[in-house]
Amino acid sequence: MKHIRPIAYRTRDERHQIYFLNTLEPKNEQLYTAEFKSGILLLLCAYEHRYDRFSDVTSLFTEDYLFELSHFLTNFFPSRMARRSG
Repeated sequence: MKHIRPIAYRTRDERHQIYFLNTLEPKNEQLYTAEFKSGILLLLCAYEHRYDRFSDVTSLFTEDYLFELSHFLTNFFPSRMARRSG
């Protein structure tokens, strides 16, 4: 996951959002957000600069890739997610 660069973290209620760059994508398509609840990936979204919004892209990836990505991202901010989950 060398191409994934987490840049921000946010918690709302019991949900955690991690914003990251996917450096394999063109510059204007690199921003993504992953939303978690209790350590489970609920939603993966890519930023659409033309429409100024995030769109769900979860179904475009394999379960194996989503599992790897989830594991990588949740380990990047483990203390914050654990502290907020309980």
